Amino acid sequence: MIEVVLRPNVLSPAERREFCRKAKADRCVFEAAEMLAENQPDTALNNLRDAISLVGPERSFLWLRHYAVTKFGVAGSAVDALLRRVNARAA
Repeated sequence: MIEVVLRPNVLSPAERREFCRKAKADRCVFEAAEMLAENQPDTALNNLRDAISLVGPERSFLWLRHYAVTKFGVAGSAVDALLRRVNARAA
């Protein structure tokens, strides 16, 4: 019989902050995808902006597309429309 030993992963304070920041951004993007699926693009846009401020646009856009399409079945064109709104306001 093999005994599995679980050891906690000890994070430095900087690593912990980074982990928490990414987790918060992930949650914001997930909620944005959910709001997009529920046809609430303004709320989705606000959640996406929060994520962008935490981890940047590239990662946020990638996560949004993944969650919206695979988890909530949102059409890619709807995701593209939301991303165009983000880019239009940033310009």
